[in-house]
Amino acid sequence: MKVLPSTPLPESTGSERKVLSLLRCVEWGGPSARALSSLNLSEHVYQRWGEIDFLLVGKRGLIAIEVKGGNVTCARGKWKYEDRLGRVVTRGKSPLVQAKDAYFSLVKNYVDPRLGSGFAQEVPAGFCVILAGMDRKDLGAILGGPEFPIGLIGTRDDLANPARLQRFLEGVADYWQLKNKSRRGLSADEVSSLIGLFRPEFELVRPLRLARQEIEEQLLSLTEEQYSLLDLWDGAERVFCSSPAGCGKTLLAVEMLRRAVAAGKNSLLLVGSHVLASALRSKTGLDSYICSIEELERNGTSMKQQIEVLLIDEGQLMLSPERVALTDKLVVGGIAYGQWAWFGDSSFQRATGGTQFASALQLFQEAASVRPRLTKNCRNTPEIILATELAAGIPLGHAVVKGRGLSPTMLGVSGREGVIAAAGRQVRLWMAEDIPPHSIALLANDPNQSGLIKSLPGSAGIAAVEWSSGDHVGGALAVSSIESFRGLESGFIIICIFESTLSDDELDRMLYLSMTRGNYGLSIIADSMILDRVHLRMAANAKRHFKETDHEY
Repeated sequence: MKVLPSTPLPESTGSERKVLSLLRCVEWGGPSARALSSLNLSEHVYQRWGEIDFLLVGKRGLIAIEVKGGNVTCARGKWKYEDRLGRVVTRGKSPLVQAKDAYFSLVKNYVDPRLGSGFAQEVPAGFCVILAGMDRKDLGAILGGPEFPIGLIGTRDDLANPARLQRFLEGVADYWQLKNKSRRGLSADEVSSLIGLFRPEFELVRPLRLARQEIEEQLLSLTEEQYSLLDLWDGAERVFCSSPAGCGKTLLAVEMLRRAVAAGKNSLLLVGSHVLASALRSKTGLDSYICSIEELERNGTSMKQQIEVLLIDEGQLMLSPERVALTDKLVVGGIAYGQWAWFGDSSFQRATGGTQFASALQLFQEAASVRPRLTKNCRNTPEIILATELAAGIPLGHAVVKGRGLSPTMLGVSGREGVIAAAGRQVRLWMAEDIPPHSIALLANDPNQSGLIKSLPGSAGIAAVEWSSGDHVGGALAVSSIESFRGLESGFIIICIFESTLSDDELDRMLYLSMTRGNYGLSIIADSMILDRVHLRMAANAKRHFKETDHEY
């Protein structure tokens, strides 16, 4: 089922985001069905302005959903629950009454005038509540009482997976079908009319920034295999996950860290570079639980106690004998018996000799309780995935994103100044499409990076700064070396290749590391001789992917 809008509002709670991601997999009456999120009601029975968290519209029925996260309690007629800021809110109305008021406001002020009075009694139409932060067993005697009918109350149990949510919502539709004594569902014309009423389409041309925002939301949603890996983590002591770039390994490592910290365990996320550690600290607020391997090497001997739960990201950079020994001492029980999860990608990324690298990799593999592999790419658009696979010859997994993004561009120029001038033109082109500078990163293999940063403002028309933690929101263009940008990403990436004497392996590695960093837009600018080699390699890789057939006529 399609969810409109596909991007949750910034103020949406984590529970609403979870429900939104599951609703995409719910079948509600064919391709015309929609789940409208955060539907505002300018006309409300009791309020100046109301809102419905989710509204299902499809042949199966018209259902308003109120989502509550955290604990919900009722004492002396007062209901208490946590709001999106984590504050305890006291209300005289139960969550189900809130859902009822919003639903009947919708029917009175919008549905009846469009489809006629009594329409909502002819079809399965009504409301329900999902208490996303509570288990069904925690509700006790209140569940099944006059204010909490069993059939209209969903809980955390119903958000375990899309199938569970599907069963709950079908039960809600059945409840209202019986209650309304309705004998039919909604027709295709009625579904179309209601969607057009509640949230009409009015854009004739989609600006680049809006298309980018929709794809970004799809990239932020966990895939089913990522949820499965998190489920494995609940029962497995040691997880080894070697998967291609773009499959969300860092996202999973951070989520595992959050869960371990919340459980009160002495935990650490160990990452492959100081730059990545700084970025994750900035974005997660888990500063004291994140460390780079370089920091560990400097301070490892001064650590006061071993780590109970160790998460490792960019693990391929920690497979030298010295770093493996340091890691073994770090976690309680060591690599063989400790609790850890290792995430890495061995493609073009060996940090030590081949034999030593293979031995260290085998050590983690054999000690692991489970060895899942991610196959869904949740970082890049299909266009970037295809271009990278052809250029570097490494499979990146199936794209999570539906629809189309921008086609990557490649431009051959002459000389260093030509590369800088072309990069500046690309920045101005994207900015003209309302892409902010902080969504663009320039990656280069230029040893004279300070000189590059000084030269860019003249061609791009904006200041350029060295990339640090991703917080360059002051209107400046971030510049980084390709090596330093490991594990990181940006909506739009410009790759500048200045050397023309790279070996084939060096070129493949550089393209793999840099092209996989872009979420939506990608532009490669290099000496024409370099790009000629890239085009030849893409043609050769494409030929290997497609089976040739001889036809006789």
